[in-house]
Amino acid sequence: MTTKMLIVFAIIICVIKNINAQSRIAGGQIADITQYPFATSLLYNQEATATNFEQVCGGTILTNSAILSAASCFFINNQITPPSTWRARVGSTSSITGGLQHIISAITTHDEYSTTTRVNDVAILRTAVNIAFSASVQPAYIAGGAYRLSLNDQVMAIGWGATVVSTIFILVL
Repeated sequence: MTTKMLIVFAIIICVIKNINAQSRIAGGQIADITQYPFATSLLYNQEATATNFEQVCGGTILTNSAILSAASCFFINNQITPPSTWRARVGSTSSITGGLQHIISAITTHDEYSTTTRVNDVAILRTAVNIAFSASVQPAYIAGGAYRLSLNDQVMAIGWGATVVSTIFILVL
């Protein structure tokens, strides 16, 4: 018997600081990037000139220059952060090594995004250089508006984070 499985694009916000382990999804398993080649680790450093960017959000490759993410990732104190403070790591299961890092040249959030309610929590990032596709880097297939899930269809969320609740945070897909 085969189980119908739909991999639904999900943005898992993995903010490392100031969130306790109970508020996260845990209990998953380590995946290989070739299973989810559309997944990107979004790295932030408020000092854009520094080299120590930290993984704080996830995204999905849409095209060779566009990444879909949550608008809430890019706001601090109700102000959008500059694109120069962001990088996208593609092609790696690890959020801290491997793959390629792409400089973000633009962040466009939904015109009606609310930082209070998080309504319309969507953003498109543009990379400064085109993303090269390979076995571990591919655009996602996005279901159309007419696609319907049946009751009890299995769905899957992916993102970087812990596979168990612990004090050690391992950043793997």
